[in-house]
Amino acid sequence: MRKYHIFGILLMFTFTLQAQSIQFISDAKSWNEVLLKAKAANKKVFVDVYTTWCGPCKWMDAEVFNKKEVADYYNSTFINVKVDAEKGWGTAFAKTEGVDAYPTYLFFDQNGKVIYNAKGSMPVSKFLMEGKTAAVQSYNEEDVQKRMKLASGKYDADFLYSYLTSIPFDKRPQDIEQLIEKYLSLVPEDSLGSQKVNRIIKINAPVILDENSLTFKAFLKQYRQYPFKLGFIDGTWMTLRSKLKTDLAQAGKSRNDQQLEKLIHLNSFFENDGYAKEREANYFRCMYYAFANDSIGLSKAFKRFCSDAYSGLDTAKLYAEEKATLTKMQDLSKTVFPGLNSEQVKKTFQSESIRTYSEFCEIISSCQQYKLLTKDIRESIKLWIQKSIDSYRGNPISVNSYFEKLGEDIKKI
Repeated sequence: MRKYHIFGILLMFTFTLQAQSIQFISDAKSWNEVLLKAKAANKKVFVDVYTTWCGPCKWMDAEVFNKKEVADYYNSTFINVKVDAEKGWGTAFAKTEGVDAYPTYLFFDQNGKVIYNAKGSMPVSKFLMEGKTAAVQSYNEEDVQKRMKLASGKYDADFLYSYLTSIPFDKRPQDIEQLIEKYLSLVPEDSLGSQKVNRIIKINAPVILDENSLTFKAFLKQYRQYPFKLGFIDGTWMTLRSKLKTDLAQAGKSRNDQQLEKLIHLNSFFENDGYAKEREANYFRCMYYAFANDSIGLSKAFKRFCSDAYSGLDTAKLYAEEKATLTKMQDLSKTVFPGLNSEQVKKTFQSESIRTYSEFCEIISSCQQYKLLTKDIRESIKLWIQKSIDSYRGNPISVNSYFEKLGEDIKKI
């Protein structure tokens, strides 16, 4: 009886191991039979083309195919087949599909058309990424040829640009960030400020948050070259700013001080002078403590924001600098954005006094939202609100009535 009990445990253990591995079809006698199974199951087909002597193939079997997250996804999404490129019908199959390296991963639709391919050993995360990319692909001869060319690595910047700008949003490959970085490495450095490059950057703007990436460096070059948020700069800037603030909210809620300082550091690249850098750092700290629901930290940060943002601010000097920058922008707009008039440029200009005032209002709104208007904070508001409104109204470039009204409303708190 004990012998049967042990046998049962071993059988169950074996079944568990199998359930946690990709279930490859082992009894198919032809490629046509595989396709019949795929049509019956209404699934696409994943083919692992291997050889018995291939080391990377064996590594994938031992380290990737048997991981639960891989098995769960591939078993539920594809009909999975292992094909020995040197045995049985696999020999002709590998030759027909042009397989020249092992392992090669081919993904097919139910009609036997290649929709995606990849090669080589890779970690679990990458292999899952390849499967998820393949799952949303459909057959298109031109797309398949482009992916084949990408896999070969034999292409130039023009080809990669054409490929990246033609992909529908819902079919972007999981390795989009690496492809963007590759494109930027192929173009001349003096082209990094172009609208063409910006179009590529906008495809996946969050990668900009990596200061070591070429994407970050390219956008920074553009941002400094065109100091106003308009046209091809605007969308990328808004995406970047939104991502920074989303990460800031997450950092605050988890009380991640290290992440806060990282975000302040990243944001500092996009400020042109010491005043703006310090103001933005204080603004980030205020919002961080608001998201953390920390009234003490917010009170201290708010006082610092008020003090640094206004007490030593020479508005005459600031406005003179802004006028000079505005003149530069208007000159640029004649060549970069033909037909753009002076008033339109003014509306897009990121005036430091306007930014200071709008951030001041946002901080106070956050204080209200998180019910953190302590006595100290209320006193700070009374002390600084009128000065902030006066500074905002004094701006010689543009005035937004929304912010002006918000300031008047805040005084009534």
